[in-house]
Amino acid sequence: MPDLTPHLGSRHTWRCPVRREHTVPALPLDVPMLAGMPEVLATPMLVAMAECAAAAHLAALLGPDTLSLGAEVQITHEAPTPVGLTMTVTTELVAAEGRLVTFAFTAHDGVEQAGNGRHTRALVGQERLAHILAAKRARAG
Repeated sequence: MPDLTPHLGSRHTWRCPVRREHTVPALPLDVPMLAGMPEVLATPMLVAMAECAAAAHLAALLGPDTLSLGAEVQITHEAPTPVGLTMTVTTELVAAEGRLVTFAFTAHDGVEQAGNGRHTRALVGQERLAHILAAKRARAG
């Protein structure tokens, strides 16, 4: 695995417009009470945005043969964000230990900070991941 310690403290910014499909009522779950909820950014989508931001940060640092997979997320969702605003997620690489890479992140919707937290990703080679998935499929039948 590549040594990312020289990149500790590096920052990256990632943006995503908030659309209706990112809102609580649009979550793909069969839970009738969600349909009546306000159209604000759903917390799982904020998690997904933090993951995308961290993955983009890593993509700028890694070669094409190394992937990263989400391993842990700690998040505080501080403020509701309506459809039409743009979420800007800023990541900072704060730790790199072996295969695990940890980011601190903040999410701002253009009006106020909407969330913050930490996200850890595991580095894995494409070939190794393919073998892991094939073995798991074989065990699942």
